[in-house]
Amino acid sequence: MHLEFTAPQISVVDQDHTVLTGGSSTVAFSPSLTGTSVTRTFTVTNTGSATTGVTVAFDGPNAGDFSLLDALPAQLESRSSFTFSWVMSSNSPGLKTATLHLVTSDISHSPFDVFISGRALLPDADEDGDGVSNKDELALAACGLDPLIDSSKEIQALRGRGFFRSSDMHALALGRPVIERSTDNHFHLQVGIRESPTLQTWAPLSGFSVNQDPATGLLDIDITPGNSKTMFYQVFGTAP
Repeated sequence: MHLEFTAPQISVVDQDHTVLTGGSSTVAFSPSLTGTSVTRTFTVTNTGSATTGVTVAFDGPNAGDFSLLDALPAQLESRSSFTFSWVMSSNSPGLKTATLHLVTSDISHSPFDVFISGRALLPDADEDGDGVSNKDELALAACGLDPLIDSSKEIQALRGRGFFRSSDMHALALGRPVIERSTDNHFHLQVGIRESPTLQTWAPLSGFSVNQDPATGLLDIDITPGNSKTMFYQVFGTAP
């Protein structure tokens, strides 16, 4: 008599292509602002020779801050896989921890436990004390800023290239350009301002007014801020 036993066998890989080990792997979410969400994606593969059911549960100190974004399949066939996302969202600041339990028919890896963590930050706080709010640093993560790491050097480098936040505008000075008479026998000075919430794309600043102080000759550019608290300005000028 020949008996052949079939059984499912589960493998879990996260979005960074790391193969996780049940009961020992820890996955960290990126920092996020309170009241917002951050997502991570996982792929579950059944490398065994039998179908299995799949369920997921969370427990731990902050289990309520984690949830599934996608519906799980009722059954996972042999030699097949599925991808699901899970979300961390918290209304209170601080380190959040929980454990994800992936329950299947894989007798050697069920439940497949993954320890999870993430940090929720207050938007207007400055977690690393570098003078830039958590919200601004997360918005500029593509430029190398990190709300948990002092980014003073990166910030100074950006400002040295003419990039300014809205809160810096009160201290902005263009210097004293020398203007020569043009061919129409007039003197011209062109000053422009561009704005960007991410430093990735720039748009001409609009919706502002200009007033002149006759006593000093200074121009007062009155800028009404938009809905975004994160805004950088680039000031440029020419003497045609």
